[in-house]
Amino acid sequence: MIIKIKYSYLLSIFFLFVCIGTRPYMNELIAEVEGKADPVRQLVVILFLFIGSYLCLKYKASTINTVLFNWSFFVLIIFCGISLLWSSEPNFTFKRLILLFSVIVFIVSISSTLSFSKVLEILRFNTLLLLFINLLSIVFLYGISVDHEGLWKGIHIHKNTAGVISALTTIIWYFSTYRHKNLIVVLSLFFLFQTGSKTSFALVFLCVLAAELSTYIIRSSKLTRQIIFVTFLSLIIITALSFDVLTIIGNLYGDVTLTGRTIIWDFVQYQINLKPFLGYGYQAFWGTGEDSIPLVFGNEFIRQFGQSHNGYIDVIVQLGYVGVILLTVFLFKIGISINSASGTINYKQIQLVISLYLYVLLHNFLESSFLSPLSPLFFTFLLIVVSFTREVSLEKPKV
Repeated sequence: MIIKIKYSYLLSIFFLFVCIGTRPYMNELIAEVEGKADPVRQLVVILFLFIGSYLCLKYKASTINTVLFNWSFFVLIIFCGISLLWSSEPNFTFKRLILLFSVIVFIVSISSTLSFSKVLEILRFNTLLLLFINLLSIVFLYGISVDHEGLWKGIHIHKNTAGVISALTTIIWYFSTYRHKNLIVVLSLFFLFQTGSKTSFALVFLCVLAAELSTYIIRSSKLTRQIIFVTFLSLIIITALSFDVLTIIGNLYGDVTLTGRTIIWDFVQYQINLKPFLGYGYQAFWGTGEDSIPLVFGNEFIRQFGQSHNGYIDVIVQLGYVGVILLTVFLFKIGISINSASGTINYKQIQLVISLYLYVLLHNFLESSFLSPLSPLFFTFLLIVVSFTREVSLEKPKV
């Protein structure tokens, strides 16, 4: 029991580190566009790499099962590693692969030692803690808890980060069974609204509603569920990669450029056409210093950014169409696990996974978090998915 509590502390510390970073209340990421490193962050990640490696070796059999149950994701990660061979910026790719590998090792180690229910319990506690800190920060440290437009960001580096974490808090707590969960959900939604993160605010309602309606889908036959899921995910991927469809969404959004995103996508699409199959290498396109492609060939507007503001397009520019196919396989595999979970996992937990799954899929239309290991959204998503898939596979009845 003592050992289990210690593992819980480790997950709590690392989750808070991912959400807050090394510079609480800072307004921006440190040198995001220029690609300069944060040595404190690197040191913390390496420390947790050693901790995760120790736990993986200590629980070798459990670790192997976790990897096998999530094989589609690890095929994608291996491809990220192989991209070092053709990376346009091999030094940056190598360093960022170490970061990715470190986070994955830690997630695998935690998923191999803690139950899925325990992981969710830890996330509930820490998201509540962050919400409490953020609300107190607005009251007592207002000057450093808002951005230049007066939008709330709390202890986080940016209002969009605060918005994503508030959305995660809402989803995680909405599907809990705690007596006062409604109060926490309302406070979280209030903070989310004050961040001005319109994408997250709209998506959290849509995804929670969809998860609630999934009750009727779960009751249908397995074949029907599979058809619905395959159709839905196919539409998501096609829409995310179709510039014509995204333009239509822009018209509905009230801004045909989606606040300048289509300008970025046009630039990135041109670069993709130069290396369509394998891309430029894992995280070798954005934020790689003064010689990076966006800084050299992009206009003044493009040079402001460190991502494509579309997770699917960012995967293609990094790993080519081969990479996005592997990502699609991984996402399909998650859907298969959700489809198999009925009767083996608590239904509220299944709804939570469905809601988070939809949120990540849709959020990556306008923001990028796929394969960004210290993105709070991708870290939380990966942690929950790996733990959930392992639990489903272990609980699945043997034929």
